Amino acid sequence: MKLLVFYKQGNNMNKIRKNISIFVLFVCVLIMLNPISALAAEYEFRTGSDGKLYWYENGVRQGTYDDPQGVIGDGTVRGREIYDPATDAWYWLDSVYDGAKACGKEVWIPYIYQDEARFSDAEITQNAQASDNGLQQLVESAIRQKIGKWVRYDENGKMLKGWVKIEGALADCYPDQSGNVYYYDYKTGLMAKGDITINGTLYHFDELTGALNNPESSDQEIVGKYSGKGDYVISGIDYNDGIYRAHITNLGSSNFAVWSHSSTKTKLLVNEIGNYDGYVLLQGGAPYTFEIISSGKWSIQIEKLSNVIQSGFSGKGDYVTGLFTPTTNKYHIVHDGTSNFVIHGYSDSRVKLLVNEIGPYDGIVLFKTNIDDTAYFEINADGKWTIEPIN
Repeated sequence: MKLLVFYKQGNNMNKIRKNISIFVLFVCVLIMLNPISALAAEYEFRTGSDGKLYWYENGVRQGTYDDPQGVIGDGTVRGREIYDPATDAWYWLDSVYDGAKACGKEVWIPYIYQDEARFSDAEITQNAQASDNGLQQLVESAIRQKIGKWVRYDENGKMLKGWVKIEGALADCYPDQSGNVYYYDYKTGLMAKGDITINGTLYHFDELTGALNNPESSDQEIVGKYSGKGDYVISGIDYNDGIYRAHITNLGSSNFAVWSHSSTKTKLLVNEIGNYDGYVLLQGGAPYTFEIISSGKWSIQIEKLSNVIQSGFSGKGDYVTGLFTPTTNKYHIVHDGTSNFVIHGYSDSRVKLLVNEIGPYDGIVLFKTNIDDTAYFEINADGKWTIEPIN
């Protein structure tokens, strides 16, 4: 009898194991057939039928007019600020578009931290100290006075941090701000206003708009403009001794190349496929001939580099900065592109290759200069980049 009972128990266990195996197999097949729904995240962006991205929490769309956590303005929910851990970035959900992720938008938010109303006096100071040097007092004052903050989101919807120049897709959204330069706190995204010292350099931002007074892009002397369509040759380009950059654009679908020829040197300035918008370095003092190969419209604007007040820069693609007086010999450099990323540092006393990488980059480099040297950076990139001086 005991043997019979044992046999039945063993038989039942075999059935249980068999049922478990079938269930596991069923789950695996379900995941293979529909991985998104089978392993749906509790918090995630989902693409709507209109192609826009919407944020869901536990299956419920957020940022709509009836979002209980939304930001109130004029008696209604204007939207909501959310953090996505998958991309490590903050976004704005716009109630005007039924909670869709906002892209290329400037937003006023009536707080610095979402939970700041519960901060003790010590916590206010502690959280303000986490902000950038120079903005700590501004952040603390904004928390204590409950005046909120202006923030900006890029063309992909991410909250912008650090130096921001309004160009490209952002300029399309804000044409009246094209060329303006702003600074946003790396911790809170708060827009800098007034006199702010960033990494040891004093800057003045407009008290109302936050735009940097006399941004470096507007300080460069324009000494020549050329434009055309298709292949072309420009001869007799001759400027006084100095340092120049060429702002080159192209609208075309095929190969675009620009060569500079002088009596002593031939240099390939641009070699791209399709559209192009960037700055390249020129050395003055020699007559140049530009050789342009293009399938579309192109333009070349020659600018003589002038002095600028900042030593930190940000942008996208190829660029040559204005002339600045270094306040440090260390720089934090970041790039989010996928192709070649090269930065040269030039000063009165030396030239140094600072970065030579492919794809994304995040590092601190050394660029030693002599006291009272004038310096500038030459950047070759396909993505967004920042150069921040570190004391």
